[in-house]
Amino acid sequence: MGENFLLQQVKNFRKGRDLAYSQLSAPVLIARPEVINTSYTAKPDSDSVFQVNEILYAQPGDSDGHVDLVRGHRKVGYIDGESGWALREVLRAPGNPGIVEVVVSDVSSLTRIAHVEIKKD
Repeated sequence: MGENFLLQQVKNFRKGRDLAYSQLSAPVLIARPEVINTSYTAKPDSDSVFQVNEILYAQPGDSDGHVDLVRGHRKVGYIDGESGWALREVLRAPGNPGIVEVVVSDVSSLTRIAHVEIKKD
């Protein structure tokens, strides 16, 4: 192969690498205070139980309109309602991470329904 071709490949690789690095290193935050400062009502799945101070991940659900709560790789509950729809739209918006850590703040012993808040670093 020609030397010019190889030099162009190196240049294109560095350019792509630098672009990817800048996109990954840019801080991605959910900037809407009404989303960050809201306490969401989380409903567990039939075989799941939430614990206080547990960290879960919230990600947009498939097509049902709620936000799924995930522990590891397993769905353990969901957030729905008007506040859940707002969170879902923010997570699905371009430039947002698509997933966010939430902390369980309290759990009802009778109904097993919990309140979760977005984890702030």
